[in-house]
Amino acid sequence: MYDVNVIIHDMSKRSELVKAMGIPTKGTFTRDELDELQKHHDLLGESFKLLEQDVIFRHNWPSFPLGSIAMAIFRVRLPVDKQEQQYLVKIYARNGTITQPIRFLKVKGEWEMSTRVQKYDNVKLKFTELRNRLHPDVPLKGTYAGE
Repeated sequence: MYDVNVIIHDMSKRSELVKAMGIPTKGTFTRDELDELQKHHDLLGESFKLLEQDVIFRHNWPSFPLGSIAMAIFRVRLPVDKQEQQYLVKIYARNGTITQPIRFLKVKGEWEMSTRVQKYDNVKLKFTELRNRLHPDVPLKGTYAGE
């Protein structure tokens, strides 16, 4: 594998940034919602800034030698003053994109989590769900593949 990029977005922060721009949002504010808003607002320059301000981790590996493993250690502390936190992990490579939305929600005072891992085929333009861990009390949007 080569040209592998890993980016983690703080989707909760993205929603806050959009609201600060005076634009109503339903929650996570995905790329599709951003595209739709651009039809009605002059957001081109603002959207590029927005998509960079919610990045909390970014790393690029130019190549992986055969049989190697690379792992960046990254830890995020959940906010004590919120009831919900959402992240979106994206791994870009030449053969496709992997997305992993992660939603944390306080249920009865404890953090619970739902997540799914999806692969988006950059050539066939379709996604496949590889794995999921869904908590019954923490709904998760259907797909972020290709987001």
